[in-house]
Amino acid sequence: MTPEAIIAIVASLGALITAIWTSRSSATKTEVESLRTTIAELQKENSRLQTRIAELEARNRDQDTLAETLAADKVRLRGEIGILEEKICKLERENAGLKARIAELEKANEA
Repeated sequence: MTPEAIIAIVASLGALITAIWTSRSSATKTEVESLRTTIAELQKENSRLQTRIAELEARNRDQDTLAETLAADKVRLRGEIGILEEKICKLERENAGLKARIAELEKANEA
């Protein structure tokens, strides 16, 4: 082999190595851009989900407060019902007594 042929082979190998390196570098750049796009999309989705979580947590706190208020109202109303039932019993007894008194008075008036 002549020195020119050896130089041509070495140059060809150098060009081949450069071509392989360039194609891998190009593929890597494409992959990096794809990953950057994916990261940006995921960050956007993450932000949206964090906002949604905050909204749902606030709504949950509001509903918890409402549930506590309703439970307190229920206890208060049960107490009021008890008081009203006692008043009803008292009034029914008074009513029965008044009916009996009216009956006595009507019987006395007939005589």
